[in-house]
Amino acid sequence: MKKVDIHCHADIYSDAELEAIFRNPEYWVVGAATTYDSGRRLLELAQKHNRLKVCLGIHPEYPQAFSGFDKVAAQIKNNLDKIVAVGEVGLPWYCLEKMDDGQKVAINRDATQLLSQFIRLAKETDLPIILHAIEDTASQALDALEKQGIKKALFHWFEGTEKDLARIVTSKYFISISPDAMFNQRYGEFTDLIPLANLTLESDGPWKYNGKKGVPSMIEDTARFLAHRRNVSAERILQTNYQNCLKLFGKNQFV
Repeated sequence: MKKVDIHCHADIYSDAELEAIFRNPEYWVVGAATTYDSGRRLLELAQKHNRLKVCLGIHPEYPQAFSGFDKVAAQIKNNLDKIVAVGEVGLPWYCLEKMDDGQKVAINRDATQLLSQFIRLAKETDLPIILHAIEDTASQALDALEKQGIKKALFHWFEGTEKDLARIVTSKYFISISPDAMFNQRYGEFTDLIPLANLTLESDGPWKYNGKKGVPSMIEDTARFLAHRRNVSAERILQTNYQNCLKLFGKNQFV
């Protein structure tokens, strides 16, 4: 069975860690860029590891990188045959916590404009878009997607309101569940609400869970956790993840 980690920051791992990850022929990894340099590194790694798929974008929690849109847009257009999506893009949340009100207004304004630019680019290039849009930023992101008529989107590690979840489901967008579901009771309960038709699995590695560095194989642990909660088999969760990855990125991927 093919096992796809749909959202991972593969460029942050060491070469030795990547060798270990791709030693198992069952695993495929979708690497999400955070900046132009991050994307360049992912493109280089994909030449060595053919089971690494690349997404290019600017992470919304990196406001210092927002001015790099033109470079990243060119990077995307110049590598359309080498990438599977635009991402990771979206709206900031965590980086705003230590800012004063004036800074928050400015960053949110710039981030909103940047997201609109990436959404237009995704539509222009006919690529799916990978979103960081959590809590109350999801509604704004959904409005922007709907305005542009985007058909394929992934809300990674999404946790928000049931109303926004319903909008995501109605739009037939996907949601990736991280291993945090096993350690965060509130999040674990929230994942019960995500239909199988919209469900995918991610590690968001190398983000740490309970002190342990996230790696793609953790999607199996998450699958077993979800299977127990839903009274289905872990194999069904993994197969659902694989099929939904194909729906998002195209049937010719991961083969």
